[in-house]
Amino acid sequence: RRFLPAYAEMKRLIAAGSLGEVLHLEGNFSGNFGLGYSPGAWRAPQAESPAGGMTAMGIHIIDAFLDLAGPIASIRCESQRKVLAVELDDTTSAFVRFAGGATGCMSTLTATGRIVRLQLFGTRGWLHMLDHHILEICDIDGKLRRLEYPPLDIERAELEAFADAVAGTASYPVPVEDAIHGVEVMQAAIRSAAGGGERVAVDAQLSG
Repeated sequence: RRFLPAYAEMKRLIAAGSLGEVLHLEGNFSGNFGLGYSPGAWRAPQAESPAGGMTAMGIHIIDAFLDLAGPIASIRCESQRKVLAVELDDTTSAFVRFAGGATGCMSTLTATGRIVRLQLFGTRGWLHMLDHHILEICDIDGKLRRLEYPPLDIERAELEAFADAVAGTASYPVPVEDAIHGVEVMQAAIRSAAGGGERVAVDAQLSG
C-alpha cells in the first residue's frame, strides 16, 4: 500500500510539516474471509494465524504506521474468537507507542465487511485514507478536502519497483529495515495477545 497515490500524498504532507507534530494514528483492515473458512483451511488454525487477522491484514497497517511515524517501541494486543467456528480469532485490536512519542491503535476483524482505513492526527489537522483511493484532508480549523484517485495495480507497481532495484536503475522504496521491524512488531503483538493483552516491548533482535 506504500505505492498507492493517496498514501504517497499522506506521506508527502507529513514530511512537509502540513500536519504539524504527529500525535496519533488509527488503522483498520478487516474482511469477511473467516466466515468462509472450514477447519481444513490452511489459515484457520491458530498456529498459522496467531492474533487473528493481524497475520493476514493487520501487518499492512503495522507497515504503514512505522513508515509514517517511525519505529514502534511497544504494543498491547488483545485478540478473541467470538463467532467463528474455526480456531481463527475474529476480533483483534492493538495499541502502540512509537519511539518518537506518538500513539496508535489498530483493529482487524475476520468476520465483518471489508474495510481499509488509515488516519493520522497532528497538531495542524488530520489525514484519512479510506479504501485505496480516497484521501480526506482536514486542517486545524476543520476545513475538509476530499481527493479521489484512479485505481492502481499496487502489486504490479511493487514488482516493477523490485525489478528496477534488481536492475540497478533505482533504489527499492521500502527499506529492508522497515520490513524487518514490521516482523518484530508483529511478533510482539502475538506475544501480547497470548499474554492476555499485556504491554510488550518490541525487541530489536532481528534488526539489532
